[in-house]
Amino acid sequence: MVREIHMSRSEIIDFSTWSRTGPDNKIKAPANFLETSISQKIQTMVDVCLNANLIGLVTGAPGIGKSTTLRWIASQEPTYAVYVEVSPAQAALKPFCKLLSDNFGWGVDCQYQHQWWEVLVSRLPDEAKRLRYLMVDEAQTLDNDALRILVNFQEQFGMAVILAGNESTLRRKNSGPAFEQITDRIGFKLRLEGLLDSDFQCLGKNFGFTGEDACNFIIRYGKQTSLRKVEQLLSAAKLLAENEKMQPNCGHLKEMLAVIDENAAERITRRK
Repeated sequence: MVREIHMSRSEIIDFSTWSRTGPDNKIKAPANFLETSISQKIQTMVDVCLNANLIGLVTGAPGIGKSTTLRWIASQEPTYAVYVEVSPAQAALKPFCKLLSDNFGWGVDCQYQHQWWEVLVSRLPDEAKRLRYLMVDEAQTLDNDALRILVNFQEQFGMAVILAGNESTLRRKNSGPAFEQITDRIGFKLRLEGLLDSDFQCLGKNFGFTGEDACNFIIRYGKQTSLRKVEQLLSAAKLLAENEKMQPNCGHLKEMLAVIDENAAERITRRK
């Protein structure tokens, strides 16, 4: 239970002296966001979790669009969603609670762990009336105490929680009965595989690459790398084409890839 983290208080905390400063989590929508099979699955999971009041966990390989999609969804409902990305320095309970406080706009800092729990109990019921969900990215970074707090948000405060990250890393870092009790509370687990060929084709067309040879080149490179790497290549190749005042084509992709990643260019050429 979450209350296991309580400590005997040495002082009384006066919450009435703390005023809301306004949320610091105004999410900027990702540039050039393109709907993919991955983003569609994540959106479906978020919708189900909201409607059924579940805790969701989305996992998958890096660079396939998890974080981009979550930021996009949160940016579309800034009044009703809070998105936080956890760094290694924020993995323990106290720094994680400070991260939440900053993103909820509370302007609160506490010295002791039990004080943070009092802050959450005092503030989250009101937040739950306003918010639809809390999104926590890079959740594999968190330790068990922080995870235990999160999975209790839904039950105690009626707030849907969406976790995202690398499940294998999460399990390696947090093991044992306590971790199993935490994961048993997760109602919707979405494990994402790789992107489809059609995703890479649509991405290429979004950047102006329409030829069959260019599409095949983009697919081959995407299968070897990630959505993020493909976007970087397409952006650079498109800029090259614009500088030459030409229609983007496969030649621009090959030229820029040779500059960005010579080894990848050789691998793609050999697989042709």
